[in-house]
Amino acid sequence: MEHKAWPLLLAAPPYLQGAAGSLIAATVTILLGCVLWYFVARRSWASKYGLHRMPPGNFSLPFLGETREYILLQKANKGPEFFRSRAAKYGEVFSTSLFGFLTVSLPAPSGNKFLFSTENTQVINQWPECLKPLLGEESVAWQTGEEHKHTRSVLMTFLDPEALQRFVGRVSAVVQKHLDNNWEGKKQIVVFPLMKRLTFSIACSLFLSVENEDEISNLLTHFCSYAAGMLQVPIDFPGTKYRKAKFSRRLICEQLDELTEKRRKELDLGTTSENQDLLATLLTTRDGKGRIFSNSAIQDNVIALLFAGHDTTSSTISLTLKFLAENKTCLHQVLQEQLQIKSEKSNNDNLNWEDLKKMKYTWKVVQETLRLQPPVQGGFRKALVDIEISGYKVPKGTPFYWTVHRSHKDAKLFPNPEKFDPSRFEGTGPPPYTFVPFGGGPRICPGNDFAKMEALTFLHHVVTRFQWSLMDPDEPVTIDPLAHPLRGLPIILQNRTPEED
Repeated sequence: MEHKAWPLLLAAPPYLQGAAGSLIAATVTILLGCVLWYFVARRSWASKYGLHRMPPGNFSLPFLGETREYILLQKANKGPEFFRSRAAKYGEVFSTSLFGFLTVSLPAPSGNKFLFSTENTQVINQWPECLKPLLGEESVAWQTGEEHKHTRSVLMTFLDPEALQRFVGRVSAVVQKHLDNNWEGKKQIVVFPLMKRLTFSIACSLFLSVENEDEISNLLTHFCSYAAGMLQVPIDFPGTKYRKAKFSRRLICEQLDELTEKRRKELDLGTTSENQDLLATLLTTRDGKGRIFSNSAIQDNVIALLFAGHDTTSSTISLTLKFLAENKTCLHQVLQEQLQIKSEKSNNDNLNWEDLKKMKYTWKVVQETLRLQPPVQGGFRKALVDIEISGYKVPKGTPFYWTVHRSHKDAKLFPNPEKFDPSRFEGTGPPPYTFVPFGGGPRICPGNDFAKMEALTFLHHVVTRFQWSLMDPDEPVTIDPLAHPLRGLPIILQNRTPEED
């Protein structure tokens, strides 16, 4: 018999109608889902992963897990505390839940060695599924196995040291122009946004042959929004950083489509070469079966390199300037090294590859910056087989999370870890698998030599032309999602004179 009361029972009450009501209803739904997961879904998760055999830890709420606490500690530049506290409570091998993954954390250096040296045999790269719309499934960052090897090999034809040698002079000229336009004659500047602009301009020039300032500005605006949505709680609601990042990626792809079509026509007409830039390389390089990259694969990998090629380097350069301002003895040694290189060149000579090879102490300074404030904090691997480790059985399919936080500020591996000390990198340097700002193994960052070239080239020109001091000596560093000075590193600037050398 039809029940006339049902429509009334199913109708939303007044306070759940309208925009505000929709938000309340969504919140209630999420909370009910959390309660349901805790009492029901956790049992199926335990069956899937074998939680009774897993390393101990806090699995927390579904989907969110301990992500929020981790992100808040990162923003406060206290990421190591997240791992120290859990290692103290559960042991050096423990479980947690980050970015939708129930994941296992291993100590360094043994854990790093295991994860980096068993790629494709016992573990394989894995990112949270929520990042697939941002990274792109044909990106070298997302791919695994043979697909990853092929894409990486193509990218390395453009990014290996031999190929990069021909770009040093070009980068040197761009840096000098940037200093002329944005530093010369200024009494005060804010470093980090200028570094983002510079490194993005270099990446656009070398990867896409884009020199137009308006085009670069448009792309950079989208990339800032795109980067801000990385490694956030992936809530796909209007107004969230994650939703904005997805929208910005679409706008970037539209601009890349236009550039790709233009370059393809130029290649067909013979008005440009396949070595002109990364885009031309991707359009003309074929795999073992004679296939070329699809438009979507080109988009995914250009976005990956534009992101990594400017955001990580702008972070490292900015923080190196901060540490040098705080450590005058180190700055003096860098200056003397760079003045010696400059004295061997005429005034109009750009730097070359041989010059970079002489910057041994300067590179130690950059490495120490990367130890203290690495731009990228870690990554995921997935178990391909059941793995026995420290008396626990980690089932096949379980993610691992490797992170710089398990080694870079560990006092057992780096005594007095908060001290800025480039001498750590003298001789053979730190023990293997302890210094991992670029990752390791077959998935080590393909752009690490490119970043090194940019950083050394910039530091040469800036230290030989300027001296600077911090306007806010107590300015903190935040990580959101990459490390950077919270207020952008405002500095007081002066031209360097020969007498001050």
